[in-house]
Amino acid sequence: MKKLIAIFFLAIAMLNVNAEPGYAESSSIGKNVEFRVDDVNLRSGPGVRHPVIRVLAGAKGRVSKVISVAGYRWLNIQYEEKTYWVHASLAQLIE
Repeated sequence: MKKLIAIFFLAIAMLNVNAEPGYAESSSIGKNVEFRVDDVNLRSGPGVRHPVIRVLAGAKGRVSKVISVAGYRWLNIQYEEKTYWVHASLAQLIE
């Protein structure tokens, strides 16, 4: 019985992973995201080891399109007809 309860709570915890800010999945591809913060580092690749190409000041509320995702934490976006990478915690899906 204890194993069954543990499995139940583990399943509930796994369902909540998708709700965490910063979680990106392949179903995001082709959808629009809105930036959640004022200043966003737009990078050349997924990860902080990739250089910042542009800092988008006043980004909060601006919209871009998701092209792909990497490692469940990085979004490849198209913004003003150029492609960049941003951490998923900086953006949220919009309907």
